[in-house]
Order: sequence, then structure tokens, then C-alpha cells
Amino acid sequence: MTKDDDTGGLIEVSPLYPNDDVLRVFGELAFLAFYSNVYGNWSARALAKAFEPPIYLKQFNIYRARDVPRGLVTWAKLDAAAEKKHLSGSGLDEFDEWRSGDQLWIMDIMAPWGHGAEIIENIKSTIQEDSVKTLRIHKGQKKILEWHRAPGSSKWKIRSTVVA
Repeated sequence: MTKDDDTGGLIEVSPLYPNDDVLRVFGELAFLAFYSNVYGNWSARALAKAFEPPIYLKQFNIYRARDVPRGLVTWAKLDAAAEKKHLSGSGLDEFDEWRSGDQLWIMDIMAPWGHGAEIIENIKSTIQEDSVKTLRIHKGQKKILEWHRAPGSSKWKIRSTVVA
């Protein structure tokens, strides 16, 4: 049996049979995680749980300098149920949850060399949505940060809501 014959009954690109592009992205993710104060201590299993869905769903962007990864962002479009699950800290286990609604959420920003602010500015200048949320946990306190703007405007405002 050749490697091309062994699909295990799965579609060609799956977590068990990733293609070259997916493997390259996971390598870039690992490179960024190695140098990240936040993600550097995560296990490989934890990284896979957090990053497999957005990578397979193409809900990510890798920022590069001279073709070397310098940052990464992942996003989801959540409905109320998935949003509630995300805020509870349970994680989004199903791929469908990552595309369940209309509210744009930034799930992770990995910027080990301090490019987080530039990534956020890039997001705000390129998205079409008028609202984007992210969950921030600082010193044990959870906050939803929401950037919002009037339809058609380029001026963003931010509001912060403490999660009980």
C-alpha cells in the first residue's frame, strides 16, 4: 500500500491527514509558541485544542517579517451559546462552534516579540464587521473588550465589560 492509498476513510485534509500547508502552519505556530511568555508553557495537546479548529477553518492570519513568523491571530464568529461557552472557560471543542454565529471574536493573538498592538491595528483596518470582541484575563479578572464603530465609519471606540 502506498501512502496515497492510506486515507483511513477520511477526507484528504483532516487532523490525522494534514497536507503540507497545514503542517507548515503548525510549524510556524510552534515556532511562535516557543518564544511566547503565554503559550510557551502550554502542552502540545493544549496548543492543538486551541489552534486546530481555526487553522483547519482558515480563521487565522500569520504575520511575517522577511518571511519569518512574528505573530498570529485567530478568530471565530460566535452565536450566543458558543459565546457563553467561550466566556465560561470551557473552550470551543467543535469546529462548528467556531462558525456558529455573526459576532466576530478574536480568540488568540500570539506576538512573542511585542507586535500585538500592530496586529490589532491591522485587524481594525481590514475587517468589514463593525464590532469585534476579545476576552482578556488579567490578574484573574475576565473582561470582554469590544471595539465597535458606526456602520461605514473608520473611527473605532472601545468598551470593556467585566465578566461575572
